[in-house]
Amino acid sequence: MNSEDSKDESVHKPILAAEIPTSVAANLRANGTHPDNIKLAIQSDLASDGQFGEQWLLIDANDLWVIERHSGDGHSTPATLRHKFPLNKIEDAKIERCVGNGLIQVTVDTHPHVLLHFPNDQTDRFGRAAHYLHERAQEGPDVPVPDPDADSHTCLVCGRHLIDTSSKVCPNCIQRGKLFKRLMGLAKPYWGKLIVIVVLLLVGVTVDLMPPYLTRILIDDVLGSRERIELLLWLVLGLLGVRVAQVVTTIAKNWLTINVSSRFTSSIRDTIFAHLKKLPVDYFDKNQAGRLMTRINQDTEELQGLFNQLTSFILNMLLVLGIGVILFSMEPSLGLYVLIPTPFVMAAAFFYYRYMQPHFRRFWIARWRLNAMLNTFLAGVRVVKAFAQEEQEEARYHNRNQSMLDARLQVDLAWSKFFPLISFAFSAGGLIIWYAGGQAVLADTITLGTLMAFISYLGMFYGPLSNLTQISQTLNRFLTISQRTFELLDEDVQPESLRPVHKPQISGHIEFDHVTFGYDPYYPVISDVSFAVEPGEMIGVVGHSGAGKTTLINLLCRFYDVTRGAIRIDGIDLRDLSIEEIRQQVGMVLQTPFLFRGTLAENIAYGKGDASLHQIIRAAKAANAHDFITVLPEGYDTIVGEGGTGLSGGERQRISIARAILHDPRILILDEATSSVDTETERQIQEALDVLVKGRTTIAIAHRLSTLYNADRILVLNHGKLEEQGAPKQLMENQGMFYNLVQMQSQLARLDGAVPL
Repeated sequence: MNSEDSKDESVHKPILAAEIPTSVAANLRANGTHPDNIKLAIQSDLASDGQFGEQWLLIDANDLWVIERHSGDGHSTPATLRHKFPLNKIEDAKIERCVGNGLIQVTVDTHPHVLLHFPNDQTDRFGRAAHYLHERAQEGPDVPVPDPDADSHTCLVCGRHLIDTSSKVCPNCIQRGKLFKRLMGLAKPYWGKLIVIVVLLLVGVTVDLMPPYLTRILIDDVLGSRERIELLLWLVLGLLGVRVAQVVTTIAKNWLTINVSSRFTSSIRDTIFAHLKKLPVDYFDKNQAGRLMTRINQDTEELQGLFNQLTSFILNMLLVLGIGVILFSMEPSLGLYVLIPTPFVMAAAFFYYRYMQPHFRRFWIARWRLNAMLNTFLAGVRVVKAFAQEEQEEARYHNRNQSMLDARLQVDLAWSKFFPLISFAFSAGGLIIWYAGGQAVLADTITLGTLMAFISYLGMFYGPLSNLTQISQTLNRFLTISQRTFELLDEDVQPESLRPVHKPQISGHIEFDHVTFGYDPYYPVISDVSFAVEPGEMIGVVGHSGAGKTTLINLLCRFYDVTRGAIRIDGIDLRDLSIEEIRQQVGMVLQTPFLFRGTLAENIAYGKGDASLHQIIRAAKAANAHDFITVLPEGYDTIVGEGGTGLSGGERQRISIARAILHDPRILILDEATSSVDTETERQIQEALDVLVKGRTTIAIAHRLSTLYNADRILVLNHGKLEEQGAPKQLMENQGMFYNLVQMQSQLARLDGAVPL
């Protein structure tokens, strides 16, 4: 191998999941390809004999390799080619879970071949590779190569594992300069007030430095000489004036600081919420509500407190500098004695906070985990009580609360030990000054007034210096919270077309054109689905659980964007329409309707805030809800709890239908609207739905097939694919999957004594 090749190998280019070692690169060259051609490289931590080792799965445009690196140190240890398959010969690929590990297998010429084994924590990586090989075998070489680390919880900068999986950058890689620059950008409306705060800090420091100086004059020039006794009153009045100035300056500074910090953090909360409502639904799928609540409310509240502390640190810094200058100008030799404990204290503070950083992070993580658990409990309290799991939930909460307690105690107890030591070091410095200064006074080197002023300044010096030892803790918290805040603000919003097509009124024509989608893009839930719905047509969607029915309507509402293919409304791609206009034209009646805390009238008018009471009542009558509403003591002003507590399931559903009627959408989606009610309530709801669907394009999902008796067409989904479609009568005659579903429900209905389809 020539020197140029060696030089190339010494610079390892990252290839998605990992970087290729020198020996693996050499093996690739020996087998006819250059490492730069590799499109996908994933490392397994298991050798071919099942022991701890290293194997590599590598894919370029034409071939797949499995190369094993043998035990040894460094990138240059020997490597052996174990498998090589042309990609166009691979007919299928899959992963299988074994005991303690998993394997990836490909099918070549109808024969299965196990490529390698991998630890369970690498399942997602190899799963994406297997899915890519499967899709490539089905679709051809144009299938995009996946990123195996798409959802990995590692730092984007250094690659370390993140304890807080909601973050993207570990605390060690936070770019402090950029954070402060962005914070100052957000604080731009308050720059004028910030300048005033800095001026007040300077004035406050100047005023704070005057009392010891006046005390020195009082002792040396007034109390030490009866001839100048007339100055006593003026000096005392001067000290009084200084104290008054201190109070006025401090009040003004505190008022302005609190005002700015409160308004600044309030504006950040508004900014975060405004951004949050633009985020796609999959962001909320991946993040717990408790964690988001901690970030929006608790983190910003803490940011305000830290902002106030930073102004105190600036004041302390100015005091330390000002007092240091005065001490050395008054008596340089004593000034040197003052500095004796300082380097030891600062070094101790530095190492202390380096040691405490992981404990601070554990506390923050324990706190949001406790909030997340509490939010989950409150949201599912009925399930908890229904299954008598109160004791289990109490134990879970106790464990998480105990974790937070342990983390908090580690922080607070360490500080309770550290702070007394710091105080002792500073008090020891004060004793040195008393001794050295006392000797200087006895030797008439300095005056008593100078010593007393020096001691006063010394107390003022060590106090701020002690506070400055905490700046590392405060700064770390400030930067971490700021980083988390900006990570949330940097989350990509749901993409809108740069030039959205405005279509205030649509006819309701819907087209699914070879639509493929997966919540994880490498594992499709919907695969190559195509169908069209004419304006005013009612379509029923049926299939087994997990067939992709709800996913279908999620895509139509553009809660998610398709992975491949297109969805069109009136011939326009959904991604080219304004999201706001889509939501205005599409209405939903869900299986489990959600009502907000408020009056029934407010809930009915939720989609149309300017609706009159007459319109609300008319919608309620059309939904068969008016009769039960008027029986309630407060009628339409009856307040319901969050989720609709106080109403039956059928009553909540009819309120939801009234809301949809008032919304008056051109496209209506019914998602299991009658699946969880009794027969009488179903009849009332069905009557309301018959009113609602008139003149609208309707897509109705149903497990209870009797609700689709008046559908124009039925779509039957099976494992994400469109199995069959047609009129109900036609599908029954075909005796396909729909026929089997009907027969199954008819048998169950006869067993229950109900009426079959």
